[in-house]
Amino acid sequence: MFKTKQIFSLRFQVFAPSHNRRFKQLLSFRVPESFSSRKIFILAERTRFALISNCANRPNVIRKLKHRTLKILNWFRKTGEKSEFEKAFSDLKNLERIDSNAEIVYDLLKELNSETTEYKSRILVDELNKIEFHSNTNDYFYFYFPIVSHILFFKPHYEKQLLKYLIEPNFANGSTNTKELLELIPDAMKYKLSQDKSYLTTESIQWISEKFPKMENEVEREVQKCWKELNE
Repeated sequence: MFKTKQIFSLRFQVFAPSHNRRFKQLLSFRVPESFSSRKIFILAERTRFALISNCANRPNVIRKLKHRTLKILNWFRKTGEKSEFEKAFSDLKNLERIDSNAEIVYDLLKELNSETTEYKSRILVDELNKIEFHSNTNDYFYFYFPIVSHILFFKPHYEKQLLKYLIEPNFANGSTNTKELLELIPDAMKYKLSQDKSYLTTESIQWISEKFPKMENEVEREVQKCWKELNE
């Protein structure tokens, strides 16, 4: 959904020989608030060109003009809208400015799918492990949550290297019981999605909802690692 504060209005007059008359019309369209004045100007100019070049001599001219303008507006909307991937990994993208490893991870994540080679997958995981994200335990967890769940959807065999990013910060916050963690992490997903529907990719949501609740042994292994480190 687009937030629409601006109104784009275009008054035009077209002479249509087939009708032997001039058409005067005012078209108004709601424009996403992210549109700059320059983008609206370009939209207006493209619309005017469409009116003059393609529609003036056709029957049902007003209907066609409005249809053409809507097509142009939709094109602008698509080019201005961020993809699901860009929204979900915006924090990682922002980290690129201070951590070069984040840039490599972002680019490899963008290409990741079930057919990605093991060579590229290993590089992705290795580079992720090199990222230095210093923050409190909550921010640490919510930074890695979208990344880890997205990778594990496509490459579940990397859970030994990646599951720690989900378990360790919550263990540090006092959630030391395996069953509690199996409930806490899906609940964290619901909480974040209620605040921001773009927080996770579709693949992440599917992995957290369907795969993670069945990983009792894997979560228990990570809990035991945390206890061992705590007692050393």
